[in-house]
Amino acid sequence: MADACYVPKYLPASFKGVPFEAMEVNSQHGRRGAEGEFVFSENTAYADLGRRIRTYSVQGRFASSDHIALAAALIAVCELPGPGLLLHPTRGPITAACQQLRVRDNPLEEAGVTYFDMDMVEANLWPNGLQTLGNLLGLAIAPLVAALDTKFEQEYTPDDVAFYDSNAVIGTAQTAVNSIRDAYQEATQGQQNVKIWRSLAAFDALSTDRQQLSNEKTLFGAIRDGMALVDKYGVGDQKIRLFRRIINQNSDPIVVGSSGRSSVNAVQTTMRTLGAAYMARAALEVSPTDMDQAFRQYDNIVLVFEEEITIALNMCDTRLHYQLSQYFEQVKTQLLHRAYNVPAVVEYTFPSTVNSLVAAYQIWSDGTRFREIEQRNPSGWPWEVGPKIIAPGV
Repeated sequence: MADACYVPKYLPASFKGVPFEAMEVNSQHGRRGAEGEFVFSENTAYADLGRRIRTYSVQGRFASSDHIALAAALIAVCELPGPGLLLHPTRGPITAACQQLRVRDNPLEEAGVTYFDMDMVEANLWPNGLQTLGNLLGLAIAPLVAALDTKFEQEYTPDDVAFYDSNAVIGTAQTAVNSIRDAYQEATQGQQNVKIWRSLAAFDALSTDRQQLSNEKTLFGAIRDGMALVDKYGVGDQKIRLFRRIINQNSDPIVVGSSGRSSVNAVQTTMRTLGAAYMARAALEVSPTDMDQAFRQYDNIVLVFEEEITIALNMCDTRLHYQLSQYFEQVKTQLLHRAYNVPAVVEYTFPSTVNSLVAAYQIWSDGTRFREIEQRNPSGWPWEVGPKIIAPGV
């Protein structure tokens, strides 16, 4: 029996950017093995030879006035060389190659509809069997942005907010735009580029225009594009610091009534989630000096993701919860792999000569420390799970 939060929503389906309606989907999973049987014996043997390659079959349709053009586009991308992004309606983003595509039309009885069957196989890059880090994270962030876009369009409705809550909603939007603008200015400091100046001027104009801030498409576009600009121009540890600051500036609890609560939450959820996604990617681009620094970065990123995943679950936002969890698992795997493969070097400096037992106790105390970040971080209304501030300087 499904729990009270069950919402029967499925993800959109597409392959290499061509959207379609998925009617039935199947996938095959398992492991390869060598079986052994012995003559005149009751004993058998089995040797595990690794995971079997995953395969996917999709039955879909195009039911629109441009179904012929969409079918032609799907045929074209299936015949293009190389794998692509399959947005599976129940398995999420997958890098897959099209093995076979069968397209059928029934002009006499079902004019206006094209059906197809597509056989896919997972297609990790040869020779190491893994995608490159940049491709992996780049693919993962696109569905996350799409899920946030849908959520934002549904929940950011400042025109429906009561007049006594409108200032809180618009103020939250202004904080979001200004935090991105300041980070972008710092990331591009010293660069003589007219495009940068125009972008800064556009952020300034948007932050003072209540009408534009009330438009959900305009505001989400500014947030989405602004985050990408900070990611593009930021460098190394600076990029991590800029996204961490964006997250913190959009984490303060906002006092707002019930009419404006969903709009405020939509802005802060978008800012924190995208900020954490880009901060995770930035952290993976910078090699930590030691294991301690790698785990501090891990703590900072996990802190934000765990909160937003819990909020999405409590709000029964199936699509956002899935995409957040999917992205989080990819990032967490990469961060932990990196943390456990850097030298575990932590430098201790004591004010004077100390007894070896004293030094050992100090090191042991640090090694068994509790997550002080979580203890220091405040939570507050109106969040069901209050957003926390990443401790500065860590």
